[in-house]
Amino acid sequence: DPADDRALRRLAEVSRARGPAGAAGLERALDALAARAAPGPDRAEALVRLAGARDDAGAEPALRAALAEAPGHPGAEAALLALLARAGRDGERARLLLERARRQPDAAARAALRREAGRLLAASPDPADRALAADALVAVTADAPGDLAAARAAADALLAVGRREEAVPPLAALVRADPDDEAAAGELALAYADRHRERAELFLARAAAARGQARAARLREAARALRAAEDGARAREALAQAFDAWPADDEAFAAALGEAGV
Repeated sequence: DPADDRALRRLAEVSRARGPAGAAGLERALDALAARAAPGPDRAEALVRLAGARDDAGAEPALRAALAEAPGHPGAEAALLALLARAGRDGERARLLLERARRQPDAAARAALRREAGRLLAASPDPADRALAADALVAVTADAPGDLAAARAAADALLAVGRREEAVPPLAALVRADPDDEAAAGELALAYADRHRERAELFLARAAAARGQARAARLREAARALRAAEDGARAREALAQAFDAWPADDEAFAAALGEAGV
């Protein structure tokens, strides 16, 4: 009966105007209006209003019911995210952010949601949360190619859960952008420990951006990897370039020649 709805809305207005004294009446009126609302978005909207009249313990089931009525309802999602943040329930909050990201058509907005979810999950003591953080942060790199902060966050999260091989693409992006990034280059070199040609190319590329002693050291590492890859000619060439780059380091150069069997 529309008349009953008008009466309930009027009761809600009067109860709200009474402040704390009208809290119980306000909740009863909003609860009745939610029950009478048409299923779907209308009921979800009514449930969000009901949640606003309750404390967090009572608001949460109303907000979850609203999301069941209208998945992705902006008001319900925003209110539930705020409630979870107040309660320090970061894992649940992160998962809700990831759900929102899956529905977000805009790449930049999607990346922002996943970045925040990854940050929350990466701080968790739960291995499952940290693994999910790595997945979320890798997805950010797909939405934000060229974002070095995203690449570093993804690499760190993957390394933290022991997924070094999956960390190769973001680590490689970091080293391409800055060949002097020792932390990223070191992790990438470890990933290439048994992939000698790729390890050699890593050090050759880094040597191209260096001068003097640093260049010589990188060329010697490249020569070792080339020798392991059974590419003696290139190994000798790299060692000769190392000597040219830093001829004062003849002791290290002689040791490198002996190691390479040259």
